[in-house]
Amino acid sequence: MHSVARKLGVSTTALYRHVESRDTLINLCMGELCGRIKVPRSSLEWREYLWQLGHEFRRALLTMPGSCTYGFKIGPSIPAVYAIIEGALSVLVEAGFRHRAAWQAYALVIDHAFVLTERQERFAATLERQKRTGTGLSQINNNDPAAFPVLAKVMSDVMPLDFGMTYDSQLGCLLDGIECGLKKEI
Repeated sequence: MHSVARKLGVSTTALYRHVESRDTLINLCMGELCGRIKVPRSSLEWREYLWQLGHEFRRALLTMPGSCTYGFKIGPSIPAVYAIIEGALSVLVEAGFRHRAAWQAYALVIDHAFVLTERQERFAATLERQKRTGTGLSQINNNDPAAFPVLAKVMSDVMPLDFGMTYDSQLGCLLDGIECGLKKEI
């Protein structure tokens, strides 16, 4: 609550006049986050549904920096989240997944959105710190590129890392795994 109040430029006491506790504030933020998610049409094939839902979660998380951390702490704890879960599970069960497999499939996709988005936020902060201090891989070409020529070339071509491409690639692999493993539990 102290850091939120500081960022808002108000006292912690003033914040508590509007929000009774830290948990209430986190739940309000998660409700706002869920409101930003455009839930896919339930008529989609299960794989396309999860693909779109994963992308929607990621897009929403990127609009609220730091939300991944709090989402992990509280988990699915508000009705807005329950509605999203219910929709996804319904699509999966309708597609023939058993309940446990449907839950696992949903959880894998959403967890992936949270984990990679949180990693992207940490990476951006680390890269910024390294640029300020002149350290890290981003500085390889300023130091001794001849000592590590392949690394220097890769760093000049790919920095910063394309998290969108990474997300798509990994989500595709997850969905393939769900199809090969969990769907066979039918």
